[in-house]
Amino acid sequence: MPIVVMLNVAIFRRKFNLTQYLAVCTVICGLAVTTLSDIYGSDASGTTSEQKSDSSMLTLGIACMLLGQVFHAAQTIMEESIVKQNGGQEPCYMMGWEGVYGLFITLMIIMPSQLFGCPFSNEANCVNGHLDDMYLVQ
Repeated sequence: MPIVVMLNVAIFRRKFNLTQYLAVCTVICGLAVTTLSDIYGSDASGTTSEQKSDSSMLTLGIACMLLGQVFHAAQTIMEESIVKQNGGQEPCYMMGWEGVYGLFITLMIIMPSQLFGCPFSNEANCVNGHLDDMYLVQ
């Protein structure tokens, strides 16, 4: 949501009122508290290789969460720009464009992840040796 609002302000020059900005700030604070509790809330009595692996997986999870937010924001902005360009479309037309967007994401991003190996190659986290199944079994 925060990225959608930032892109709306940057691309469409949309104006929001104070309560809407306050709601976005509340969401950002909630995300920050959740992320910081994951980072600093674990027991840090010693630094073992397992704890380093867990922290690197945590960093990867946070990066994936942010990347998902960016893709969601891009999809929302694309849908809104299509509606504005064509003066409002039929719902089936919009669903078709969402399908094209989903196909693009699947073919260009998800399918190539089958070609890359796991960055953290222990057998517990990476079952088939592909990037997309790192936590498939847990």
